[in-house]
Amino acid sequence: MKSTAAALALLVFAGCATTSADGGPAAPSQFPSRAKLEEIAAAPPPAKINGDQGIAANNWELSGPLPDTIEPMQYTDGSPWQALLAEAAAARPGLVALPASMHCVAQETGLFYLDKHALPAERLSRFIAGRCGAVSGEVRVSYLETDVPEGIAPEKIVEHYRPEILEHIQRAIAAGVLQAGIWIGQKERHAVIMISVAVRRANLETLPLVPGADGRVVIRGELLDAAEHVEAVYNRGHYGFGRCSADPTVLLPRFAITCEVDAADAEAWIEVAAFPAGRVLGHVVASLVVYPARTLSSTYHDAGYVTRSVPAGADARAQLFGLVNEVRKGAGLPEVALADRECAVAERVAPHYFAAVAGAEPELVADEVVLGLRAGWEVDGDVLNGAFTAGALVQTDDLGQLLDAVLERPSGRAALLDHAARLVAFGPVVAPAQHVIAMVATSYTLFAGANHAADAQRVLGRLTKARLDQRMPPPPRAPNLQGEADEASAKVARGELTPRRALERLLQHSAERFAGVGFHGWVFEASSVDDIRFPAELLRAPVGGVAISVNHYRPKNGPWSRLIIFILTAGPSSHGLTTVAREATTL
Repeated sequence: MKSTAAALALLVFAGCATTSADGGPAAPSQFPSRAKLEEIAAAPPPAKINGDQGIAANNWELSGPLPDTIEPMQYTDGSPWQALLAEAAAARPGLVALPASMHCVAQETGLFYLDKHALPAERLSRFIAGRCGAVSGEVRVSYLETDVPEGIAPEKIVEHYRPEILEHIQRAIAAGVLQAGIWIGQKERHAVIMISVAVRRANLETLPLVPGADGRVVIRGELLDAAEHVEAVYNRGHYGFGRCSADPTVLLPRFAITCEVDAADAEAWIEVAAFPAGRVLGHVVASLVVYPARTLSSTYHDAGYVTRSVPAGADARAQLFGLVNEVRKGAGLPEVALADRECAVAERVAPHYFAAVAGAEPELVADEVVLGLRAGWEVDGDVLNGAFTAGALVQTDDLGQLLDAVLERPSGRAALLDHAARLVAFGPVVAPAQHVIAMVATSYTLFAGANHAADAQRVLGRLTKARLDQRMPPPPRAPNLQGEADEASAKVARGELTPRRALERLLQHSAERFAGVGFHGWVFEASSVDDIRFPAELLRAPVGGVAISVNHYRPKNGPWSRLIIFILTAGPSSHGLTTVAREATTL
């Protein structure tokens, strides 16, 4: 009996670099230097590039039955193979769950294998997992196959190979907090036993796959690993993406995330990632698909961003650049330019990124590659933000399929289809001997002038909406505090004060001017005002007045210019504060 194992999906997520200060915040993550990237690039190349292990299928119909909710329902069917899985799981009490979703993954993957004599490529395997309600960002399968007499009962196969099957299951679920499923099937004289395993990084509450009429998807759950914050993005329309909002009143490890999907979309993918303290690369703790148009589908179709075959040639970098601009043109987005010198760096470090993701090199190498490429040390221009994505395929040399696979994910769209992106760098990896093509890609937003008054108004709008979502009134403007806030941001922009020191001065001067008024202040550094995560106390506390000032500066030894956002609030409890609020209302 032949056995094989393969990873169907391993999703990582490059998050937003946003920091806040209010009396003692954590410092922002530091970019690796040029020298550190050169050290990674100069290391011997890895022997093997990680890629998915399957073949593409442009259209595929799942057999079902398929769920209409994501829920932790345990599966049992009384079969001897399910009993073997349960026996192995019982040896790791509390660490291996056996939900119906993972039985579904094993079944649908096994049916594909029997038909194609190969596993599905990552794109289809992700659809299988999502449609089955298996939300993990890391799903793998292993299987045993053998030739058998035609028409033999599955129970006889399991009885004959019981020791081998049990040993294989035990290896598959030997380490980690997992979910698992098993299925056996045969076609003519060929039989396969498919085992699906998913790394469990979060427990999600029951969630319908069809959102409500308001288009809001609320994902609630609990992280199983320590994290500093969570982020989530979702597909919107054929080309767009959106960022979900985390409820700041729900404290980690619990979380509640709201995604306002487009009700017209047939389907929308959502990726939820958790970020440990100080890390820029987070694990996708949930990758799920919902159906806003209210019709559940059992059929996979390629997204079709690139409708022609583009075999990788001698200059895969230029080919990918042309393809991305074709897609951006179709989406009505401005073209991006190629950051040639940054591409040269990306090509050299890309193999090490994939090796680190696969576990062949230290995990922190992936962080350093991601953050180093986002820094854009070799980019010509004043970088405001760098957004990273990556993808890999096997058994094809079609760069169009590779780009399609990346753009099916919300995080891929956020990197390559952002309206504000102006430059892009590609690090393609073409390994014909391994039948692998892969790429890392980073887009860059440049700081080319600013309208900080408009930025401040946008922050106020986001804050107002976030407070309304918490059933709190909008914050009134306090014009007589605005000068203090503007002076604080200007001092940081001129390099006279650090953000923390400027915040301390802002609070001190405000308290001196308005005796008896309680003030709270925050300072945020971000690449975009949309990246700010408002603290719970800013959303849930009564506010008599607010002043918001936005500017930008370049931190010492940093590669980017950063937006600096000051928010000053006055409390509603004193006469002096009433004056502030009255003036804000009058003016």
